[in-house]
Amino acid sequence: MQGERREPVVEFVAVTRSYRLTPWTLARPALERFSLRVAAGQMVAILGANGSGKSTALRIAAGLLRPTAGTCRLWGSERPDPTMNRKIGYVPDVCDLPGFLTVGEVLSVAARLGGLGRVAEPDALMRVGLEGKAGHPVAGLSRGQAQRLGLAVALLRAPELLILDEPLSPLDDEGAARMVALLAELRASGCTVLLTAHRSPELTPLCDRMVWLADGRVVEERTLQR
Repeated sequence: MQGERREPVVEFVAVTRSYRLTPWTLARPALERFSLRVAAGQMVAILGANGSGKSTALRIAAGLLRPTAGTCRLWGSERPDPTMNRKIGYVPDVCDLPGFLTVGEVLSVAARLGGLGRVAEPDALMRVGLEGKAGHPVAGLSRGQAQRLGLAVALLRAPELLILDEPLSPLDDEGAARMVALLAELRASGCTVLLTAHRSPELTPLCDRMVWLADGRVVEERTLQR
């Protein structure tokens, strides 16, 4: 596949991440010798049940966790320059946003903190299916709506790498369809996307590669021809 010859945006090399449940117990690997390359412009999905290591892999890619062993490189660097953070958008499976703000205020604050000036709220919210919600308090949003707001915030800077943890999980059928359409739009624009999911049928037409994890290990990997 031609995309495989491109330089990777994200590269895991034999990454292991272990946790201790208590200080006196043995460390348990949540991710074990995990290797994966994601080239520029590709969309790659990591699939598996809860506890399989999917979220751990994404947090390592986002720089929120350090591997216990192995390396994770972004744009070829194991220790990326802090300025690279501007090129990355990360949306966790549960977005903990300030409940006392309105949806529009969250976008405005995020835009100012990112040095982006005034944001076009209707356009940003329409893109993630939250049109008409600018004046609604964040505390009143459903989990799926909060995650879509988190995605809107992540997209404000037009990231080159977008990392999404379970973007379809909290959504109903209509919301999932809109999310898939947005992912297709992002893929067409050249954005590199690394995501996790429980289900795969909706994602299969979009992905360049799909990897299945169980107990922190790769049990299946499939490269899809485009």
